[in-house]
Amino acid sequence: VLTASLGDTVTATVGAAGTAGSNAGGNGGAGGNSSFGSLCTANGGSGGTGTGSAPGSEALLAGGAGGTGSSGDINITGQTGEPGGVDDGTAFTTVRPMTGAQGGNSILGLGGMRVQVPLAAGTTAGNAATGNGGGGGGGANNATAAGVGGGAGTAGIVIVVEFK
Repeated sequence: VLTASLGDTVTATVGAAGTAGSNAGGNGGAGGNSSFGSLCTANGGSGGTGTGSAPGSEALLAGGAGGTGSSGDINITGQTGEPGGVDDGTAFTTVRPMTGAQGGNSILGLGGMRVQVPLAAGTTAGNAATGNGGGGGGGANNATAAGVGGGAGTAGIVIVVEFK
């Protein structure tokens, strides 16, 4: 953007971090949108799918979609979070441990690392993201009646470089 095309002020908005999924099975919250006035926008990614305690069936749950950029010279889409596994609490859990999903990465941030619950019953909360624009990792729940929350995402960032 040429300096001459800017007004006296341009508002930079930094998108809020996505909230962690609750231990009652809530989905992770979407990341907020970051923008530089009306000149360009980076949309936050969506939250991953959650499940409550004792879900009743095994399944893979979708990771959140990566955020998208628009109107910039370079528009980069964030990485989709990995899917998480849900266990039904039956004897099947004695064969393999359950793993929470890794959160999606951005160009300036890393998603929360995956967690694992051992073969015995238990829960492990998801890890928070690091850097800017990363998604929180999913929690893991194995053969237990208690739910467990995911990790929180991180806020976006706006970087402005002026050339003269």
